[in-house]
Amino acid sequence: MSDEPDAKDDASKGEAPKDDAPESETSKGDTSKDDAPKSDATKSDATKSDATKSDAPKDDATPSKPSKDSGTSRVISLLGSEDETQWVRRKIAVFKRLEPSDTRSPGSFVIEESPYIEASLVELRVPKATHTELVALAKKRRDTLSITKGLLQSYDPAGWLVAGGGGGLVGVWLDYLPFAFLWPLVGVVAAGIAVGVATRMAHARAEKEADTRWTASPERKEHDALAKELAEAWARAQATLKRETGYHTDIRVAEGSVDPMRVASIDPRPYSADPPLFDPDDFLPSEEAGSVRYELVHATGEVVTRAIEGTNDFEET
Repeated sequence: MSDEPDAKDDASKGEAPKDDAPESETSKGDTSKDDAPKSDATKSDATKSDATKSDAPKDDATPSKPSKDSGTSRVISLLGSEDETQWVRRKIAVFKRLEPSDTRSPGSFVIEESPYIEASLVELRVPKATHTELVALAKKRRDTLSITKGLLQSYDPAGWLVAGGGGGLVGVWLDYLPFAFLWPLVGVVAAGIAVGVATRMAHARAEKEADTRWTASPERKEHDALAKELAEAWARAQATLKRETGYHTDIRVAEGSVDPMRVASIDPRPYSADPPLFDPDDFLPSEEAGSVRYELVHATGEVVTRAIEGTNDFEET
């Protein structure tokens, strides 16, 4: 028999054919010499590769692995790196639409708005130092834009005059009061309307002054810059989540329907504002480690907070 079958077997096993001829000393020496510059070139290439990696921008919304006891499928870190040691974190719900023939993913939850949407839990976190800054800037903005409501900036006096005069006119019409009270009561109502108009003008003037103070304050630029960073990081996190898992942070309840109602992981209004805003409470867990919450967004823009039964958020630290 010939040796051809054995050669085929060796080839099928992926074994390189062996060369029994001895190598000369000259060829060995030449090989070592040739390998030396190649090794230097390899080192220089590795150095370039490391430099490239270090220069590459970091995505602050890149998901990382969740802890075993978190009960979440992934972690989204906003405005932070993996080197951070202290985080403010909460669980959010993300959503995926199912076809009638689809089966639910293990560990997913049902929401009451639709049997064809499954929810899964994701950990959302920001560095604790960043959240402290968020709280301080939000408080400064709220205090600067707040209006001191004195008697002249309150609608109560106008309401009292209109209500009293109107009630008196009804009494005259029903003969509970003499007809002589008619015109004085008309004057009271007119005075109430005048006071209401003056109050509205004073209120608008106070709002404009407060807005001017906030625009001129140094915290305004810090607030807007941080809000923009948050909005951009959240947009990147949404895109990454959708691309890698198929889950959405904002999805219509009835796809193909005229009903525009949507479910969202967090309140979408601050992030769609121009300029963006933020609410530090959006990053805090539910009180007393309650159920994980999500938002139901109506067509009118009203946002209602809902909870997913059978879930528990992190304990607030």
